[in-house]
Amino acid sequence: MAPVRGTSCCSAMMLMLMPSPSLAMMPSPSLAIMLMPSRLSCNRNVLRTARLHCRSNEVSAKEDEPWMSRPPGRAVDISMEEETAIRWRISQLRSDISRAEREVDALKVTLGRSKRPGLVGIAARASETLVARFDKSFTVLKRQVEKQADPIGFLALDTLAGLRLVSNFSLAQRYLLQGPSLVTHSPAIYSRIALLEPYAPGLVSVVERWLPVIEPHLDEILDRLDDIEPHLLYIIDHIDTLAPHCGALLRHLDALLLYAEDKAWLPELIEYVPFYAPRLDALG
Repeated sequence: MAPVRGTSCCSAMMLMLMPSPSLAMMPSPSLAIMLMPSRLSCNRNVLRTARLHCRSNEVSAKEDEPWMSRPPGRAVDISMEEETAIRWRISQLRSDISRAEREVDALKVTLGRSKRPGLVGIAARASETLVARFDKSFTVLKRQVEKQADPIGFLALDTLAGLRLVSNFSLAQRYLLQGPSLVTHSPAIYSRIALLEPYAPGLVSVVERWLPVIEPHLDEILDRLDDIEPHLLYIIDHIDTLAPHCGALLRHLDALLLYAEDKAWLPELIEYVPFYAPRLDALG
């Protein structure tokens, strides 16, 4: 099925991928949508209307996105169709940004691997790789600080949270053992440490077991932590299922969060992660 222009279709199609006898026998995707569980089919009209709102790739305040023309700073009523359309547009824009950032990172890595003879060339490549990693982490820190009405107070809370964690010597020691892998992510970690502090005892086992898999995506995880944090305990409990697919899940996080908001969907989402996660990129 071709993706609907201007939308991310994986949020509407993901559950079609879940293996079940009824879906396996369906002759066409349209029938699959008609026979989805009632919780999804009851919103079919909402999704259809939302697709109409998002039919253009360009944001138009006069036509497709009427909420864009409303006066800023004023509370307004937004219909369910508009809210779904806004979420889809956010998902699309974030996907575009993530894709561009990954391309920039890949190009930096390519430059870092360019052949330069001698010890000077080796040192230059190593420094460029290190700077590129720190640059991405500092970008997360900068983005988080810019969001705050009181940046100084925000950084003070993070500093105090860090000091409290360091005072727990046994816990801090377990994290410090992973220091070589975490050092280039330290600015991003610092920017989220106050939010992560309550979860630190549970996260240490996740870091010890899965850091080599998670580390390439750690800055993006920390950048999106405000969206992830409400589900963090559930994620920790099911980390062995989720961690191997964290890259694909992050690329489609906004679409998946639409289902995660309904707690009844979470067991089904977790159960079928190994099946649908590798197919999310193909859906777009």
